[in-house]
Amino acid sequence: MICRLCGGSDLFFFFAGGGNQEFKYYRCQDCKLVNYDLSTGHDQSKYSATYISPRDNTAKPNKDQTDSYRYLSKFARQPGRMLDIGCYNAKILYLAKQDGWDVQGLDLSPELAAQVKRDVDIDITVQDFLEYEPTEKFDVVILRHVLEHLIDPLQTMSKIKLLLNDGGLCLIEIPNIDGHSKKVRRALTRMGIRKRKPTPPGEKPGHVNEYCRYSFNCLAKKTGFEVVDWRTYSSDPLTNFLYNHLKIGNKARALVRSV
Repeated sequence: MICRLCGGSDLFFFFAGGGNQEFKYYRCQDCKLVNYDLSTGHDQSKYSATYISPRDNTAKPNKDQTDSYRYLSKFARQPGRMLDIGCYNAKILYLAKQDGWDVQGLDLSPELAAQVKRDVDIDITVQDFLEYEPTEKFDVVILRHVLEHLIDPLQTMSKIKLLLNDGGLCLIEIPNIDGHSKKVRRALTRMGIRKRKPTPPGEKPGHVNEYCRYSFNCLAKKTGFEVVDWRTYSSDPLTNFLYNHLKIGNKARALVRSV
């Protein structure tokens, strides 16, 4: 296997997923990216979601997106043009539009796009973002929990760079493979203390690349970005404070700038 980030061949077996350990993941010694063995198949269809109005401030997905927007607003203070890739119900765009941003969303679901347009009058383009060719560039691009599903990280980030103005910002949220509780679960599973759940018939993994801080920094550097901020986070305020400083949470939030 060749690492999909750095092209290295020095990979070692890292862990196995699935009830019968049928899904194998290998870590690159050089860039630390965890590569899923694609030969056993992958599936993104299970991530389709039921529509929730961005007006509903009590729904957890909306609370999560509100947290993301508040974080972004600390760095991107002047309204400009914003693109959210895989925007779901466009909650972030809904908040940004109220603050004066010119907003655009991208999603693969025509049903979600139509619902967002009817609900909050925000335009969502139904298209694979790797094929998206806007007439103008953006000041901010958002990619929340999408990067880990995309096979070619270099192509992904290079495309984002093309979408951004010089000095533009990209907010990325991804799982952190080196999160403390993930390490504990893997260790307990290896020792046989934590039992594996049977894999539902036909189910395949959706995550094809798993990142840590080091591998993400490598990706940013290789594709022309500087890392402005990288932290782990939680929806619980106290835990979030600890994770922001200790960097041990299972979810990571990064802000990068095109250079």
